[in-house]
Amino acid sequence: MKPKANLFFCCLIFLTLLTEGCGYLGNSLKEPVPASDVVSEHTLVAEVLMHLQLDYIDSEKLEPELLLEGALTELERMVPEVWVETQLHQSDNIPKLQVNVGNEKTVLSIMQLQELYDLHLVLQKLKKHLLQMDLQLTKSRIEQIFANGILHQLDEYSVLLPKEIFHEFNINLGGHFAGVGLVVGMRNGYLTVIAPMDGSPASKAGMLPLDRIVEVDGEKTEHMTLDEIL
Repeated sequence: MKPKANLFFCCLIFLTLLTEGCGYLGNSLKEPVPASDVVSEHTLVAEVLMHLQLDYIDSEKLEPELLLEGALTELERMVPEVWVETQLHQSDNIPKLQVNVGNEKTVLSIMQLQELYDLHLVLQKLKKHLLQMDLQLTKSRIEQIFANGILHQLDEYSVLLPKEIFHEFNINLGGHFAGVGLVVGMRNGYLTVIAPMDGSPASKAGMLPLDRIVEVDGEKTEHMTLDEIL
């Protein structure tokens, strides 16, 4: 990534932390909150892209055009009335997005996608357009959709965990059980038991590796992603 792009992501998150921190100091009676909670969700895509740039092991997968495809696929899955056609390699060298909402079509001119920084700017432009439509979408919801789509495009293991699930995950690592105490994963499209944790309710109930979980709380798990099920 270009130095300018790295500086952009770092400054964006720093400024968010700074402004959120100032708001917090206005009420000293509140309990301290985890650091992850003070990062405003409207910077979520910037933070995800920064972590991918710094930490993702297979940098060859960090192709902005492919990650854009993932974000748009997730958008269309979560908001069926919206679909976006990419026109990235045109004869006039001006890439475009055609945003379709019902019978309404809008063409957005965008920049060439060469860096993750460019991807962030393109998604922010698309987000701004979506917020002007009558879709009942919030800034944070759009950011979550984009971030999930980007991660799904990379591999089946990278997911965005809401803070409640992350807290539960840490409880499990600490030797306590939240829920039934299972290690699960997606295998051939099915939610599958990898291993029950020793001493957990699932282990005592006789659940075994490779058991398929077809329903959770009355909802079928087929066609759901792992993070949606969790």
